[in-house]
Amino acid sequence: MVTKHLIAVVDGATAKSPRLFSGKRSGRFARDVLMAALEDVQSVQTPWQLVRELTQALNAAVEAEVGVSCAQLPLADRPTASAVLFLRERRMLAFVGDCQALVNRQHLICYENPTDMVVANVRRMRAYALMGQGVGDVSARLITRDSVDPLLAEGLLFRNRPGLPLSFAALDGTDIPNTLVQVHAVWAGSEVVLASDGYPKVLPTLDESEAELARLLALDPNGLEQLRGIGSLLPGQVSFDDRAYIRFKA
Repeated sequence: MVTKHLIAVVDGATAKSPRLFSGKRSGRFARDVLMAALEDVQSVQTPWQLVRELTQALNAAVEAEVGVSCAQLPLADRPTASAVLFLRERRMLAFVGDCQALVNRQHLICYENPTDMVVANVRRMRAYALMGQGVGDVSARLITRDSVDPLLAEGLLFRNRPGLPLSFAALDGTDIPNTLVQVHAVWAGSEVVLASDGYPKVLPTLDESEAELARLLALDPNGLEQLRGIGSLLPGQVSFDDRAYIRFKA
């Protein structure tokens, strides 16, 4: 999205529970609330102030919907999203979660969720264990995201908790410590790409990024090698995750 003050990519997290908010899955609800809050930003702020305002907006929306604060909800129920935000007047990038930025076609900035990396390695181990037991080719249905749901749930315990070895940030309506908001200055005139983590490799153009995604999906549809991650390509899908991409001059 683009406004007078901001350019942003907001990526709703895959729901970890069946609970709905206004008829929407939790990640979609979080994304919609946060996008609306960004549209309402009327003044230049520091990245940390902006993240606090977004957190407050999401918490207020959840309280209006279910009558309790985000902190009172089970971790798996909380509407959650990642974001990368470009503050136009300050020329600063702020990262909350695992969205990405490419600056001047060569400097990639991303903060992978360390708990997802653990889960990805467990998925890979289980898949190859099945193959070792004579199962043969491991299809997506044999090692889907569902098989690692308990690990994903445990990973939520590290969200917005600095000081822990696997801590990570996400917008979930609870306080995000400043130390977990990653901030980078950008020189005026720099070419900047913002993207969600649906692109395993962010390249200088959208066409290049889409072509590289298609190439990697053809090589690794089960997400065990080049696309090692927490999920795989299921029948009828064209990718393993939502995608957002925007390029601009700072």
